[in-house]
Amino acid sequence: MDIFLNLPRLRNIVMSDPESNFLKKVIFTLVEISNTLSTSLKNKTICVCLSGGADSVSLLVALNMLKSKYEFALCAAHVNHLLRGDESFRDENFCIELCVKLGIKLHTTRIDIKKLSKENKKSIEEAARDARYSYFGELGKQYSVDYFATAHTKNDNAETVYMNIIRGTTVSGLCGIPQINGNTIRPLLNMSREENEEFLSTNGFSSANDLSFVIDSSNSDNNYTRNYIRNVLLPTAKKINSQVIEAVDRLSEFARIDEGYFNSVLDTLPADIKYSELHPSLLKRKLQRDYSLISGKKSLMTVHLDALISLLNSGQKKRQSMPDGITALIKDGKINFVVAKSIKKIIDNGIYELKYGENIFADGMVKIYLSKNNSVISENIYNNYTYTKLSFGKIIGSVKYRARKTGDRIFSLGVSKSIKKQFIEKGIPEHLREAIPIFFDDKEIVYVPFIGAADRVYSQNDDEDSVTITVQIKTDVPITKGRN
Repeated sequence: MDIFLNLPRLRNIVMSDPESNFLKKVIFTLVEISNTLSTSLKNKTICVCLSGGADSVSLLVALNMLKSKYEFALCAAHVNHLLRGDESFRDENFCIELCVKLGIKLHTTRIDIKKLSKENKKSIEEAARDARYSYFGELGKQYSVDYFATAHTKNDNAETVYMNIIRGTTVSGLCGIPQINGNTIRPLLNMSREENEEFLSTNGFSSANDLSFVIDSSNSDNNYTRNYIRNVLLPTAKKINSQVIEAVDRLSEFARIDEGYFNSVLDTLPADIKYSELHPSLLKRKLQRDYSLISGKKSLMTVHLDALISLLNSGQKKRQSMPDGITALIKDGKINFVVAKSIKKIIDNGIYELKYGENIFADGMVKIYLSKNNSVISENIYNNYTYTKLSFGKIIGSVKYRARKTGDRIFSLGVSKSIKKQFIEKGIPEHLREAIPIFFDDKEIVYVPFIGAADRVYSQNDDEDSVTITVQIKTDVPITKGRN
């Protein structure tokens, strides 16, 4: 039954369905996601990011109850961060036992997050998050996973909004956690943590049951900002307003609506408009958007925005250093963000035939290797590299490569995708986009580094006609997480 793109029909079906109210809310959220994506979840593969906590277990159980009826495939993935000694292995074993009981395929990995944190000079939380999503990206390609489902709830959203406010945020920070981010979906974002636990209890996963869910002991450590907000600030706010979680959720919804409107206005601004002519609301959003595009989806704090606007109005200083190795250049009433170590935009207008061995693009900034032995070429001087496997037996004519053109699209994972939009969603810095080669045969685009390969030619196995394309880009600026 494919109701994912038919909201009126869904409402009639679900309201007469004997399923619990919890499952009905999950179904409605899945349909909202489908409509936003403009694609049905029918026949798609969803992988639940399973920690073993109550939220992720309730998501797994709910989707497992719905998968046959609504015809999507389901699996799960667990990452052992090796941070909590025996407790980490307890969580891993719990997830294995749970998935065996439910008959769900589970993918597991172990990653030394403390080591990664030290090597990459990142916080434990940031290193763990990056490692998880990198692993999920690899799983997506290897097992053709269409979407990864995380179990973020209204409570998580409230905690995120509080954290953004405390750190200093614009209205965009009030939007909280997005329901969709690339191929990550959040079906429980309309649920509270209490609803999840009630659903589990109703379905035999009570706290008295050995196979219910696990509790992360580090969640009680209020030295972590999120835990302090969860365990101290929000309970205090509930004494004033018992519905504070719902109140923050409504605030996020209003903020998302407003941001959507302002973004549509930004899309219509003339290219030659002077920034000083913009209303402050538009100007700050314009600066945030421009900075996000070049920094890989990072954002400026209010203090940075105010400093830039003061400089713009003063008409004096023409250059200002920003976070993340980015410089703001002020000229002719505009502010342009550039990467300090790579200000020049690299453009190559040539069209080249891909040959075995080493290929060059963008004045040597990009190296491309084509090999039959499925080996991945990697050199330390290139901190951005990616690879894919193609079935050359399915290539029509020969493979060539060039820079991106306006209107370029690739048919990947069952969807025709705008390459420009994919670059933006992946957070690829604007000045590097023209340096990423677009591979095509006599019929269509077959591969875009960091985005993926076309369904027609993508090779999941090491077949006789399978080849590996490795792309290396020499830059000090990280392009994106994962490999495609």
